[in-house]
Formats: sequence, structure tokens, C-alpha cells
Amino acid sequence: MISWKRLSIFVSGVLLSVMLWAGSFQAQDLVEVYRWWQPNDRDWISLAEYEIPDAKLEEWGYQNKMFQFYASKTPVSNGVAVYRWWQPNDRDWISLAENENSDAKLEEWGYQNKMFQFYASKTPVPNGVAVYRWWQPNDRDWISVASNEVSDSQMKQWGYQHKQFQFYAWRKK
Repeated sequence: MISWKRLSIFVSGVLLSVMLWAGSFQAQDLVEVYRWWQPNDRDWISLAEYEIPDAKLEEWGYQNKMFQFYASKTPVSNGVAVYRWWQPNDRDWISLAENENSDAKLEEWGYQNKMFQFYASKTPVPNGVAVYRWWQPNDRDWISVASNEVSDSQMKQWGYQHKQFQFYAWRKK
């Protein structure tokens, strides 16, 4: 028969192993997400580091690469897939968590070329940050911004409105 002391030591060991595994998940599976600006199209784009090479983005006129947050390459607990869509009439990219809008609605609005970007969380995460989507009606631009990346007052000064929660990401590994 197993003693309570041995059982508690065993359970503690299992829990410690799970916690260490969870920590190693973050170090191995998180990727950097950057925001770029395209002045001719007046478009912001958020990209995981592996999506499009920097040289190609610079060739297309994108500039001012800025770190935003970390996201996961693999599914996470309470997770959501994030996709990038292209709107050719507005020359605008948008990053959307799965089911923020239906694919049918986005296609009706003229969006196309849906591409997987990364996984994020629907619930707060350790070392996490909330990510919000803003709309700029004058140049018909969407932007995803991590909390405290740009102040709300600055976003409003730039003409952005309709701040809407998207997902949680990681501020650091």
C-alpha cells in the first residue's frame, strides 16, 4: 500500500514536470510578431517573423519594423488561430482571430487570400498582453495593436476608432 507521503511526493513531482514543460513550451514555440508601415498604401501589417522575409517587405515599400508581441506557432490551451486577409481595393491587410467575422462576411466585403499567421489565447496568459483591433475610416485601414504599444489617445488623434479586443499574446518569452 502507498503511503500518503509517497503519493504526495509523486503528485508534486508530476505537477512540477507539467509546470516545467509548460515553461519550455513558451521558449520553444513562441515567435516574434512585428508591425510594419507602408506609407504609399497607408497600411499597417502585423506579421509573425516567419511569414514574409524583411527584404521582400522593404522591396514592397514597408518600413518602420516594430516588435509587437510573441505568438505561438502551435495550438495553445484556450487558443484561437489568427489569420491575415488582403483587401485589394483598399490595399489593406487585416489580422483577425478565427470567428471575429465569418469568412463569408469578409469575402462579401472584398477580402481575400486568407492566410494562417499564428495562435493566440482567448484568455489571459502569463507575461501576456491584450491585443486590440482599431479602424481608421478615412483611409479604410485596420490595425492590430498590443495594449500600451500606442496609447488610446494617440490612436484617436490618428483618426482610429472602434477599438475591439482580439486576443491575448505574450509580451515576453
